[in-house]
Amino acid sequence: MIQTKATIISHREVKPGYRCLAARAPAIAQAIGPGQFLHIRCSDAVDPLLRRPFSVHRVARSGGSRLGAAPDSVEILYEVVGRGTEILSRRKVGELIDIIGPLGNGFSFKRTTHHDRRESRAESRGSPRTTILIAGGIGVAPLVALAEEQAASFKRGAFLALIGAKTKDQVLSAQDFRKAGADVIIATEDGSQGKKGLVTDALKDFLRTTTEGSPVLRQAQHGERSRTKRSRGTHHDRRESRAESRGASLITIYACGPHGMLKAVAGIARVYRIPCQVSLEERMACGVGACLGCPVRIKTRHPSDAAYKMVCKDGPVFDAAEIAWGK
Repeated sequence: MIQTKATIISHREVKPGYRCLAARAPAIAQAIGPGQFLHIRCSDAVDPLLRRPFSVHRVARSGGSRLGAAPDSVEILYEVVGRGTEILSRRKVGELIDIIGPLGNGFSFKRTTHHDRRESRAESRGSPRTTILIAGGIGVAPLVALAEEQAASFKRGAFLALIGAKTKDQVLSAQDFRKAGADVIIATEDGSQGKKGLVTDALKDFLRTTTEGSPVLRQAQHGERSRTKRSRGTHHDRRESRAESRGASLITIYACGPHGMLKAVAGIARVYRIPCQVSLEERMACGVGACLGCPVRIKTRHPSDAAYKMVCKDGPVFDAAEIAWGK
């Protein structure tokens, strides 16, 4: 964790009510990873007292960024929704801004190595991997950083970004995902851009199509129902289980957005037995777990038992299967 006074090098409106701020912070840029966040003091004055948490949207180390960000910089994408962000929106290029970071635990992913490239050639002869990023509204913020970080790895297989919003005026970062090499599907609730409906419907459509073309994924989809019909495991069951695991490993989902969307994505991932990581959005005060103000309920062996983790310290990224989503 590093505290620094960083120089604002860019601050622009991307759409009405949404802004991108970039600051030169070499030490933080070197240390931070996709899914982690920054705690920013919006004003130089005492009021507002509390910092505001922002997911890192883009990061450029000494060599710069594939998407064109300045070297040694971190960038946030935010919506102007309250007093803190309204004050932040008035900050000017050249001013110093007080930043603490990196904070929290980010996305878990595999970086490309020489072994991975050999594995990639083997995969190209079989079933390619598919990585799905699914964002709701301002939930695109941490996923762009992930897309850029993993761009080279994603080229080994399908790389898909699903963006959901209420209307076209709230669709963000589609071009950034395309620059990182992703195929982009947009869903708006009013149908003003892309498909009409929820982004989770677009996810189900994609998985349904993928499943129809893959016997292994069909086994993964129906595996849970099949297991409930078995009284005891057999050799055939174990072989089927291994096939299901291979099917599930072909796809990975990373998601960020409103709670209801993440709950729906987690449910879809469970049905298809797909690994899924979610970045939770939560109000935070201290940012380090001391105030206990951002608890999330975690599954336990006995559903009646209560166990909690802090979004700021233990997250904001969690395994979707770990969260007790509730009714």
